[in-house]
Parts: sequence; C-alpha cells; structure tokens
Amino acid sequence: MIRAVFVHVQKTAGCSISATFPGIVYYGKHARIERVRKNYLSDRNVTGLPWAELFKFIFVRNPWDRWLELYAHQFGNYNPSGFARYIARQSVPEWDFDEFDFVGQFENLARDVASVGDAIGSPDPVLPHRHPMQVQRSADWRTYYDAATRDAVAELGAWEIDRFGYTFDDCAQRAA
Repeated sequence: MIRAVFVHVQKTAGCSISATFPGIVYYGKHARIERVRKNYLSDRNVTGLPWAELFKFIFVRNPWDRWLELYAHQFGNYNPSGFARYIARQSVPEWDFDEFDFVGQFENLARDVASVGDAIGSPDPVLPHRHPMQVQRSADWRTYYDAATRDAVAELGAWEIDRFGYTFDDCAQRAA
C-alpha cells in the first residue's frame, strides 16, 4: 500500500487519478476532511499509519468550470434556469485545504499527477481518461452564467480563486 490519501473533489478527474495510483487510500466524491481525518484517528484507519505520516492530496479546478460540469453531470444538460436554482442551493465546501500536502490543479493535470507520483514513489504515472463528459458545451463557460450565478460560484470557490488566481474570464485552458 502506498502511504497516501487522495480525497476526490467532484469533476476534477478523481476517478482517473485514483486509477493511476491503485495503492492509495481513496475517499470518494462526497468525503469531507473531517470524516477522513476521523477515520484515521479511529480503528477504521486502514493503513495503520498515523495521519501525520501520510501524504494527503487533493485536486481542484476553476470553480466556474467545475460547478457547471458538476451540474451537467448530475442533470445531463446545461439549462441556465436549472443551473441557477442548483447553484442557489449549494453551500461552501467544508474543506480545510491546509490539511493537504499537495493541492493539484485540473488545468495542469498531467504535470500535477506526475508531481504526486514523484512524492509517493510512483514515478512516471500513466493517467487514464475515465468518465469523460457526455454532454457537449461551449468551452466558454461564461455564456452559461448570469451575474448572480457568477457571484455565487465565486463564494463557493473562494479558496481556489484566492490560492490559484482563477478568474471568471479564464476559459482558455481546459485539461485534455
């Protein structure tokens, strides 16, 4: 077993990443860091290693891109009024990103997956493409937003925006 924990944030290539490193401990799409840490402080610690000794990593994505993809994944379309209602029901994710040793970016997927591989002793990882989107949309996600949804997603993704400098107008780069 690799001494690593990966927490999957939805629509950040998590299924592909977990397939790349089959020996890691994987927490799925709805895991909260509090639950993950609690499992490691309890008898459910599957590695037998202390939390502090594990390499903990997570991947993020431009929030405006990620929330739109998450909506389309769940509902199979890009309906603007449905998207607005969906965003209005969301709450800020309960992540403490400081708990992680590495925060990778979806936009730099190959490079950041290679960095994780180096860190956990699995050099030259091969990243499969799992679960590609089935719904087609414009690469310019701005067309799906109005001022209210744009501002709401800015609140939902405030940490990622602050840390990585994501902007609403940053539509040019998408992971291949």
